[in-house]
Amino acid sequence: HLSEHPKDTTSKKGLIETESKINALIRYYKRVGKLPQDFVYEPERARIIVSQYLGMGTAIQQPTTSAQVGQQQEAASEAPSGVH
Repeated sequence: HLSEHPKDTTSKKGLIETESKINALIRYYKRVGKLPQDFVYEPERARIIVSQYLGMGTAIQQPTTSAQVGQQQEAASEAPSGVH
């Protein structure tokens, strides 16, 4: 999205805040021994994992119709309950 809309400062700020939270959690889980010390967050890998989880192949696309929104919600509700 940001590559197509570089002036979307709201989305850019949201991404920065989200990645900041991710990095804080990584530091915490490394400190308490739940993650290996050499763990590195890879945004591209995270994008692929999330898009596969949402059943969208390799690219995350925004729904354009209410039917597509319903399909996304249905796919998300069918996901394994242990994964959130």
